[in-house]
Amino acid sequence: MRTSQKANQPKTFEGQACRVCGNTQRYTSNNNCVACKHRHNIETPYDYNSKWGVKWARQHPDYMQIHYVNSRAKRCGVPGIITESEWLTVKEVFDYTCLSCGKHEDELSGRFKRLTVDHVIPITDSHCVNLISNIQPLCFSCNCSKGANYEDFRFE
Repeated sequence: MRTSQKANQPKTFEGQACRVCGNTQRYTSNNNCVACKHRHNIETPYDYNSKWGVKWARQHPDYMQIHYVNSRAKRCGVPGIITESEWLTVKEVFDYTCLSCGKHEDELSGRFKRLTVDHVIPITDSHCVNLISNIQPLCFSCNCSKGANYEDFRFE
């Protein structure tokens, strides 16, 4: 069985003239100049790894945490969505305090300086729902030590 010659050729697209040879405007899909094989750093219109993406994510940690929680719940097949405003309301109701150890969010130190979302009924359980009624704010260390146990600190 023969493969066509076109299938074996590298994919190219029109781009800037090469800074080394200047004679070509064709680049392969891995950003190399076809003529001189010079590697170029061609920017994409929206780069997820750009410094602006990281800067925005660091300025909006609550949004990023809720996005991660919702994505993880969806991967596990758990129904429901938590919004950022609901999470901020829960933190406000419990006075920005870890319900397990009693530390205020301002007292937390280290890499994880924020309260984390904890599901009372763990995501790994088949009866779990990703709704605000199943959420409690815990610090990172308390959330890790709780693990996949059923511990409800909200009404103690």
